[in-house]
Amino acid sequence: MRYRTDKGAHSVYSLQFHYVACVKYRKKVFSDNISSRLKEINLSVAEKFGVEIIEQ
Repeated sequence: MRYRTDKGAHSVYSLQFHYVACVKYRKKVFSDNISSRLKEINLSVAEKFGVEIIEQ
């Protein structure tokens, strides 16, 4: 896997974040339309902040 790296004056780095949403109950909470709406919101926020979603 190749990482996109950024450079500073004396460093090279790659920032990656993990966003985990935990539900309160063990039963299935996300229906198909809620899941698709959540994906739309995540893509909208990612575009706004200029980040790339690798897996969802």
